[in-house]
Amino acid sequence: WDAGDRSRALQCFEAGLALLGDDREHIEQAHLYQEMGRLAFRSGDSQRAVEWAEQARLHAERLAADPALDADGRGEAVTAAAQSHNTLGVAFARLNRLEEAVAHIERSVALAGESGLLQAACRGLANLSVLYSTLDPARAIETCTAGLEMAKKIGDLGFQSRLYTNLAVAY
Repeated sequence: WDAGDRSRALQCFEAGLALLGDDREHIEQAHLYQEMGRLAFRSGDSQRAVEWAEQARLHAERLAADPALDADGRGEAVTAAAQSHNTLGVAFARLNRLEEAVAHIERSVALAGESGLLQAACRGLANLSVLYSTLDPARAIETCTAGLEMAKKIGDLGFQSRLYTNLAVAY
């Protein structure tokens, strides 16, 4: 996936699901569903991205609600939930379902922020700022500024670049 070989990435994701077999309570299932959703989104299939990301979200939220789950497990589940909300948001945006898009990305940012997942929060703020720029430019500027502060804090030059671009669009 990171090397750009989408068909091979999909094969690996499917192999991962097969390796999990009947272990339907494993967090890796949510991560794999989320990555399959992100792959579908990046490949232009927004409807399929929604389907995979929704499966990831439901699975992750179910696991996160399990009182028997330890802190590390809960953190993994919240990470998968935050990422799936973000993917749902960008896919809904492409499907011109902007209210749903904003709601999911706002939820992603909230989950990530509450759990100290700065990279996931930064990703959400970058995506949210794009949506806000068409709906409420002042809010887009605030969101970009918050995202830039976070991106600088974690040293993520890629998100800094995206957020500076989004800030210019909002202005």
